[in-house]
Amino acid sequence: MRVVPLIAALGLLSRLAFAEDVSVAAGKSPAAIKLQNSGVDYLRNGDYANARKNLDEAIRLDPTLWPAYLNRAIVNVREHRLKAALEDTTMALSGRSSFSQSAILRGQINSKLGNYDAALRELKQVASLGSRGNAYPQALNGLAWFHATCPETRYRNGRVALTEATKACGLTNYQKPEFLDTLAAAYAETGDFDRAVQFEEKALSIRESPDNVNDSRKHLASFEQHRPWRETATN
Repeated sequence: MRVVPLIAALGLLSRLAFAEDVSVAAGKSPAAIKLQNSGVDYLRNGDYANARKNLDEAIRLDPTLWPAYLNRAIVNVREHRLKAALEDTTMALSGRSSFSQSAILRGQINSKLGNYDAALRELKQVASLGSRGNAYPQALNGLAWFHATCPETRYRNGRVALTEATKACGLTNYQKPEFLDTLAAAYAETGDFDRAVQFEEKALSIRESPDNVNDSRKHLASFEQHRPWRETATN
């Protein structure tokens, strides 16, 4: 096996973050690995057409190259092909079930598709690993966003969301804007809109991606009007 880079899907779907690169050991074909690496470069630069082209060919040459499936899932998310993204995350997990970022992304995709039970089950499973897993703060953040913003009332719980989001932010020294965004949403769900605005403004102050900045501005406007944020399912 050789070391292969992938872009870890550490944010949520509407604000997918490319904040961290991860290198993993995977793959059998040097040619496939080279294509996968080129796909990551295109993905990082926002060239989704060429990212897909390279990742498709990498998978054709080496169907066991699981990071290529995860990176293609991110391309599919960016292009709003959520069902295809769901299939790719499943393939990534079949290649390495212990890589929790794949499970988190699949949970978030299921949530966006309205498969709420599946989403909650997956995110809870990753979070249950605690520090033994490789994505504990991300799992907590995913759960907090789900509990704060799910459009179905029976899944929302502001108190639980606030506990999860606060812990995720604490584990990352309150330096991840997507986690601060979630904390703001959790405060809004509890009715504390002053704190919601405070943390959304902090998230905005360290945002970098234009898409993520736009999302935070929408959330901030909602909180300033004393309205909690609600995600919408995509069929």
